[in-house]
Amino acid sequence: MRVLKFGGSSLANAEKIDLAISIVRRHMAEEITVVVVSAMAGATDSLLRIGELAVCRQSVWREKLQEIEGRYAILLNGCAEQWRGQFQRVAAKMWNDAESLQYLHAVSADEEAARFSGWGERLMALAFAARLCSYGILAYGYSLEPVMLYGAAKTSDRQASALATRAWLAPQLASAIRQNAVIALPGYIARDPSGKSTTLGRNASDYSATLIGAALGATGVYIYSDVAGLYTEDPKLNPQAQLISFLTYAEALSVTSQGVKALHPRAVEPAAQSAIPVKLRSLYAPFEAGTDIGA
Repeated sequence: MRVLKFGGSSLANAEKIDLAISIVRRHMAEEITVVVVSAMAGATDSLLRIGELAVCRQSVWREKLQEIEGRYAILLNGCAEQWRGQFQRVAAKMWNDAESLQYLHAVSADEEAARFSGWGERLMALAFAARLCSYGILAYGYSLEPVMLYGAAKTSDRQASALATRAWLAPQLASAIRQNAVIALPGYIARDPSGKSTTLGRNASDYSATLIGAALGATGVYIYSDVAGLYTEDPKLNPQAQLISFLTYAEALSVTSQGVKALHPRAVEPAAQSAIPVKLRSLYAPFEAGTDIGA
């Protein structure tokens, strides 16, 4: 099994999503494929703001949420009616969630607004699976929290667990795996020990992907973005920056802990613990050289 992760910039519109699907096709010909998706570019920031507006009972949140839903709904153009119906049911839950934010006490407002922002990934998992099916690919869209946390009630004390994630996720995906379906999972969101939805923090879909890879026994985790991997310098600032072809887990952990944006700093940990190779690649040159991270 391989886990592929696509970030928000790789899922900004239907054209880029179709490019991602062409990459999925190549992988699924070789192994069972699980895809972890971020929200559409800009959606998480918008949903955070919508959550804050709803908590403050400013009715403009409804107009802004309608805009977000429309951005996702357009991705289902040409998809089967069953997918549009499923999307509408999940979107209805998002609206109910937003309505409930208006009745929160201020003490929990920030945490609840952050939790609400995870709807971008939930909708994308369904939209990505729907587009896969429109190309004749058997796919399953999973809109619940894929990652499990354990620990004390305080948010700061909770930790993600690959073992708990396996116990929670594997039985739910077993049927789809047996059918060799491509499974689309939302990144970023998780479930705490009480069963409540939460997040792994901003830009944590990389971390979701390696946790899920460790939980499902993946042979590799492939992370696609608008750059081919890690460089000696920021290639956007210095065109002469050199691509780093290989890093050990320890080296990658050291580099990412310094704030490099190409990989979430915690993404290395689950991969290292389970000895799973991580391969960073460009969406635009997916089968050319990138950065490999391993033992």
